[in-house]
Amino acid sequence: MAEAKLVLVGAFEGLLAKTGLAPADIDILVTTCSIYCPTPSLASMLINHFKMRPGIQSYSLNGMGCANGVVAINLIRDLLQAHPNSNAVFLTTEITTPAFYRGKDKSRLVTNVLFRMGASAMLFSNKRRWAGRAKYRLLHCIRTHTGARDTAYRCIAYGPDDEGHNGVSLGVNVVDEASHALTNAMTRVAPHILSWGQILAYLLNTGHKQLAKLAGLPRPPTFKPAFGQGV
Repeated sequence: MAEAKLVLVGAFEGLLAKTGLAPADIDILVTTCSIYCPTPSLASMLINHFKMRPGIQSYSLNGMGCANGVVAINLIRDLLQAHPNSNAVFLTTEITTPAFYRGKDKSRLVTNVLFRMGASAMLFSNKRRWAGRAKYRLLHCIRTHTGARDTAYRCIAYGPDDEGHNGVSLGVNVVDEASHALTNAMTRVAPHILSWGQILAYLLNTGHKQLAKLAGLPRPPTFKPAFGQGV
């Protein structure tokens, strides 16, 4: 726990130094870690260390794997909509040591090779004073959850092997399930970031493939122009 706290504190201090904020200026705090879930929570560690004010809205999100970051941003977006004139800090970390696997099942060895530990902190705000300094503006936040599919629900799990050693197991279908989730997410995000020309090209390819082929239009929409322009 001491090492985890050191990493969290370092990331938070770095954010305060860059923004010029004091701990008392933070209204919302959200921390995430997919594996490590201590008591007191990661958010409570920071609140205690920096003696943050009692009215702070704090949340610790754990056990959600790589989706932790998207879930946290979604939560912060909703909280800022409900709390005008507020500063929110998102602090994410990955600490895999508690999931070290001592057995022989190769499907559970992934946490043993992800041996690095670190953290990163980001400030979100709906205060007007930050409009000129903001690096990005959050326009859309789209999440997709495929946990209703049994294959997706079981593709990653923590539990004992045949010899009783606990570890995080990755199923052989984890890549297929990740691809399924990504396809779902990109389908939902596409209307928000693609140009009308890209959308039209996709519709032409879908409804009139032969015509599109003759016209030299790309088969799938390409997201490169949208992301390349920082949209």
